[in-house]
Amino acid sequence: MRRWLWKSFFCFFILTCITGSQKILLERSRASILDEKTCETAAFREQHLPTELYRQLRNQDKSSGNTDWIENLTTTMLNGKFYPRECFFEREAYLRYKYKEYTDLCSLYRAVWKDVRYFPVAAEDISFEDGWMEERSFGGERVHEGCDLFGDCGAADFYPIISMTDGNVEAVGWLPLGGYRIGIRSPSGGYFYYAHLSSYERDWKEGDSVEAGEILGFMGDTGSLFLGGAVCGMAFAVDAPLILIPVGIIYIAETMSDIIQVTYFKLTHGKRIFKMAPIHHHFEMCGWKEKKICVVFSLVNAAGCILALVLLIKGTFGK
Repeated sequence: MRRWLWKSFFCFFILTCITGSQKILLERSRASILDEKTCETAAFREQHLPTELYRQLRNQDKSSGNTDWIENLTTTMLNGKFYPRECFFEREAYLRYKYKEYTDLCSLYRAVWKDVRYFPVAAEDISFEDGWMEERSFGGERVHEGCDLFGDCGAADFYPIISMTDGNVEAVGWLPLGGYRIGIRSPSGGYFYYAHLSSYERDWKEGDSVEAGEILGFMGDTGSLFLGGAVCGMAFAVDAPLILIPVGIIYIAETMSDIIQVTYFKLTHGKRIFKMAPIHHHFEMCGWKEKKICVVFSLVNAAGCILALVLLIKGTFGK
């Protein structure tokens, strides 16, 4: 009888050890996604959070009376390997085995999400292009570290851009790649970068305070366009301004597509000729990649330049 009891106890002990070991291994495996360079990965920087999960996390926060939902967001993102499909609130494994890495990641998610109050465009007819990490060629080979928003109306100064958070202006002005931009530092440390503006709402200065929902400027398509100014300057320098017609065929097509789209939109009360304007956005909406658009537009522009050169040599332009 005693031998049977000892055997039973021993078997129970072994089973308990195996179960405990499995739990530890599973927790360690779950926490292994975290290290000091997690925040540098493209998956983290993409901040992929489906709308429904965002709502669930915020509703859970309100129903529990907890004013800080960021830890639940952090564990949800980690459990889904940064592409979550469901909420996940068990954080013990991360706290036990990767405490510093976990708390550091929480701080970063807090900087990005804690202060967000508004969508950055004050309109409903806005489409989204997931261009994160797409190849870009202007200014050298690089990748696009952002995502673009487009309005159905292609006119500049039509859509107001509003601050997603409270904060202070940290940077403002022109950049070759971003055009007219403004950068806002939020109270939790996040840096919110609004680029390609057509104009500013007022004369912003570094250090100015901004309230969430305040108009910063208006949507445009500025940036990466200094070449147009250079072409115009050279045309007038050789006293042949008409050469801009064939040389600037792409610029003309871009501008005219915008004018045609807006005019037709107003005359027909909402109908459109192009899927989006300027015309390169139309081709994007048709599924063309940026590289294909650049190649085709460059070939068309090259043909216009050759024609302009021939006409210039023959004396058609200029004196």
